[in-house]
Amino acid sequence: MADSNEVSILDVIKRGGFEASLITTFNATLPFYEEVVLRRLIAAGVRYNVVLMDAAQCAQSWTSEAARPRLAGHGYTLVPMRASGAFHPKVCLLLGPKKAAMLVGSHNLTLSGFGFNREVTNWIEVEGPKDIEGVAALADAWTLVDGWLEQQREWLPDAVRESALALANFVRPMTQGSRGIAHSGIVGQAADGPSLWEQLLSRAPRNPNRISVVGAFFDARFEFLRRLEGQWPNAEIVVAIDPQTVQIGHQVAGLRARFVRASSIWPDTESSYLHAKAIYFESPEEPTLVSGSANPSSPAWFNSGGSGNVEAVMIRSGSEALAAAAAMGISECFRGDPIDAETLSQAVERTRSELAKQEPPVASVCMGVADPADDLVWLQPPTGRRFVSALAFGPDASHAQPAVLRQHGDNRVSLTIDGSLPTIRSALLKSADGGADLRVLVHHPSVLAGLSQTKKQAAIREALGCLGSDDGDVARLIAAVERVIFSEDVERDIQTTGGTRAADSGQKDSPERPGSLAVHVADMSKQRKKLRLLKAGDLAYLIDVLIRRLGLDLQDQPKSGDRVERTEEEQVGQDDEAPQPLPSIGSGIETAQIAKVVSTRARTLIRRMVAQLKLASKDERRAPSAIVQLVAVLGVVRELRRLRNAERWRGMPSLVEERDRRLLLKEAMAALFGHRSMLLPKLAQRAEGEIDEIGHLRSLLLWLAWDLGEELTDHIGALQEREVRERQISANATLLELLPQVVSRDDEIAELERSLLMTAMPTGEEGARLARWLERHLGIGRQVASMSSEARSIRLGNLAPVPKSNPPRHRVVCSLNASEISFWEFDAERTFSRQLVGLG
Repeated sequence: MADSNEVSILDVIKRGGFEASLITTFNATLPFYEEVVLRRLIAAGVRYNVVLMDAAQCAQSWTSEAARPRLAGHGYTLVPMRASGAFHPKVCLLLGPKKAAMLVGSHNLTLSGFGFNREVTNWIEVEGPKDIEGVAALADAWTLVDGWLEQQREWLPDAVRESALALANFVRPMTQGSRGIAHSGIVGQAADGPSLWEQLLSRAPRNPNRISVVGAFFDARFEFLRRLEGQWPNAEIVVAIDPQTVQIGHQVAGLRARFVRASSIWPDTESSYLHAKAIYFESPEEPTLVSGSANPSSPAWFNSGGSGNVEAVMIRSGSEALAAAAAMGISECFRGDPIDAETLSQAVERTRSELAKQEPPVASVCMGVADPADDLVWLQPPTGRRFVSALAFGPDASHAQPAVLRQHGDNRVSLTIDGSLPTIRSALLKSADGGADLRVLVHHPSVLAGLSQTKKQAAIREALGCLGSDDGDVARLIAAVERVIFSEDVERDIQTTGGTRAADSGQKDSPERPGSLAVHVADMSKQRKKLRLLKAGDLAYLIDVLIRRLGLDLQDQPKSGDRVERTEEEQVGQDDEAPQPLPSIGSGIETAQIAKVVSTRARTLIRRMVAQLKLASKDERRAPSAIVQLVAVLGVVRELRRLRNAERWRGMPSLVEERDRRLLLKEAMAALFGHRSMLLPKLAQRAEGEIDEIGHLRSLLLWLAWDLGEELTDHIGALQEREVRERQISANATLLELLPQVVSRDDEIAELERSLLMTAMPTGEEGARLARWLERHLGIGRQVASMSSEARSIRLGNLAPVPKSNPPRHRVVCSLNASEISFWEFDAERTFSRQLVGLG
C-alpha cells in the first residue's frame, strides 16, 4: 500500500506481449471497463477478453443508463456468476504466448478500485514455461477459475461457459510442460471445497507473536475476529480500519483485539476509501502475509454446508512475506492511533442505518445465446417461470424493439428479433404472474469464437476492425501491419488458423518475406519523427509503410518502369507526376494539399496491391500473404472514406478516388474468384476449417461495392450501351458471389453493418439508402443461398451453372442469344453453346 510500491493494471497491460485476459470481480463499472480497460487491452494486442462478475451485481448494472454494458457478449465475454454467498474474488490474468502476468488482490473492476481506493494487490510475473514458481501460480489460479465455472454448469449455457473456458488455449502452452511446485500461495474458496480458514491453518505459523488485520467489512458478530482470538490466544491482535467507511454491525465489547486508525499508518487513507484486505502474522519462525479478496468476515473465510463466498487470496511466507509487509506498511499497525469507544459506536450505528435501507428490486439476469443459423436467441430461465412478452435492445438501450417469445416444452425460451440479431445485446422478459422481470444478456459465440485462437494474424483483424482516425488507432494499425502482415511466418499462421492439411512433400518453401519493421534503439530519433507525423493527423506515412512493403516483392519481377519508377500497373490512370514528399510539421501545408498527397499515395497503394494479386494468381504460394495484405489495404481505404465525414476533410477532394476504388474491387474479384486463379476457393479448399481473414475480406469487399454505389438489378437489356451493361453485370456478379456467403455468418453481417455505418454520410437520406440497401441485399443473399440451381431462371444478369466446372459453380449470364450463352468469370467471359448448358 505504500506509494513506492503502487501498481496499476493499465501499466501492466502497456508492457505488451499478451493475447488474452480474464478479470474476476464482485461489482464492476462496466462502461469504465469497456471504454478504458478494454480499449487499453485491445490496443496492446489483447483480443480475447473475459469478465466473471457476481450475478446479482451484474443485474444491478441495468438499473441506469450510465452503468449498463454495451459491448458484453459481442466485444468480450461477460459471465454473471451465481454463488451461495457472493462471487467475490478479484483476479486478473494476462496471458501471452511467451509470458503471463497475474494480479490477485482486493480491487473490483471499478474506477475507484483501479484508481482511487487504497487496495492491496499481488502482482506475479510469469516469465515463461521455465519459470517454475510463476507457472505453478498460474496453474493454481486457473484451477480455481475452472472450478468456479464448473459450479455454474446447472444454469449457465454451455456456449457461455465454453467461451470463458477457451482461455485454457492461452494458459495450457505455458503450464503443460511444467510440474510446478507444491504450493504457489494462491488459494481460493468455493461451495464444494475447503474453506479459506482450513487452508490458512495449514500454512500459518503455530505461535505468532502479533497479528495485524486490515479490512473494510466485518460480519455482524465478529465471528472471524473471535476465531482468530481463539486459535492464537497468546497473540496480540490489532485491527486497522477507517471508522468513517468501515462496516461493523455490532459493538466491539468483549473482543480482545484493539482497533486503530488506518489513517495514522497510511496518511492519505482519509481522502481515499480503504478497501484493502490483509492479515499479517508476525513470527520469528515463519512470518505470513495473507492478502486478496477476503474481508475479515465469516462468509469470506468459513464455508459451512456449502454456504459462503467465492474468494481468492495469496499467502506469502518467510522472507517474502516480511519484505511485502514492510513495503505496504502493515507491520506498523501496532503503532496506529487507537479508536475510542464513541467513534466505534458511531460506526456501528451508521452501518446499521446503511444496511436497513431497502434497495429497489431489479430484474434478475439470465444468459441467452444468439443462434444465427435459426436467427434466434435461446435461453433457459429459472424453472417454473412463465413470460408473456419480450423486448430486445441493441447497443443503444434507449431504443427497444419487440421480440417474438416462444416457451418450449424443455423449459427453454426462444426470442425472434426481426432481422436484427447481430446487433442485439440484451432482452427483457415480462413475467406472466406479475413477478420480477428477467434480464437476458445475449452472448454471440460466433462473433467471439475467432478471437479465442492464439494466432498472430487475429491482431490485424482487431486492429482493422476498430481502426479510428485518432493518433492511437492509426499507430495501432501501423504496429499490426509491421508485426503481422509482413512477418516471415504469415503464411504458416493463416494455414494453421484454418487447420490446414500437411503440405505435399514436394512443395517448395514459400517466397522469402521482408524482414521485420522493428526499430533498433539507434534509430529511435527517426521513429520519433514518424510519430510526430502521425500526431499531425497525416495518414500518408501509414500508406507509405504499406506501399514500400507491397513493392518489395515486385523488385525482382520483370516490369516496365517509367521515369518515376512506377510499375506498368501503377502507370495506368496516372497524371505522370512524381510522388510528392511527405509534408513536415510546421510547413504550413493546406488541407487540400494534404488531401492530394494522400490521394496520390492511395492510388499507388492500390496499384501495388493489384500487382501483388496478379503475382499470387500466378503463384498460389503467395495467396495467404496476398489475402492478408488485401485485408489491410481495404481497411486503409475504408478509413480514408470515413474521414470524408470529419470536419477537416469535408468538402475536400476524395482521399481515394472512385477510379482507384473500382480498380481495386475489379482486380480483387478477378484474382480471388476468376476462372484463371480462383485464389479464395483454392485456399479454402486447402484448409480444414474457416479462415478468419476470408470472412473479414468478404465483408470488406461487400462494403466497397456499396461504397461504389453497386446495386443488384433485374433490368439489364441487351440494347443498353456496352459500358452500362458491363457495369451492371459486374455489379450483379460481385454481389451474388459475396452475399450468399456473408448472410450465413453472424460476425460477417455485423462487420458489414459496422463498415457501412462508419463510412456513410451523416444525413437522413444517406441513412435511409443504407438501410434499404442492406435489407434488400441481405434478403436476396438469403434467397440465393437457399435456392436450388434448377429454380434459377437463366437470363441476362442472373446466375446460372457453368458447364463442366470443377468444382461446380454458378456465374452471372453476361450474354445470351439463340445459339450461345456467355458467363461473367470476373477475369474473362466464357461462352458455351446453349445445348451444353441444357437450353437447346
